[in-house]
Amino acid sequence: VRFNDEQALRPAGNSMYMTDQEALPAPETVTVQGFTESSNVKPVLEVTQMLEILRDYQSMQKMIDAEGERQTNAIAKIARQV
Repeated sequence: VRFNDEQALRPAGNSMYMTDQEALPAPETVTVQGFTESSNVKPVLEVTQMLEILRDYQSMQKMIDAEGERQTNAIAKIARQV
């Protein structure tokens, strides 16, 4: 559904809107028997990518922790020598 002034729509709650305007007819709509609408998201692919990102994040966190420990040890070693 479309309206002449979509900015005039007011929230009515529960993801619904209201207006005093008349709805414009939907242009060029077609209903085809036997067809189903599909999602543009492939859940298995998305979960796989999320796991890859999680593993990369964990690897980076381990490297940061190791670098922090290395710096702490270096500072302690220098402090003992002084």
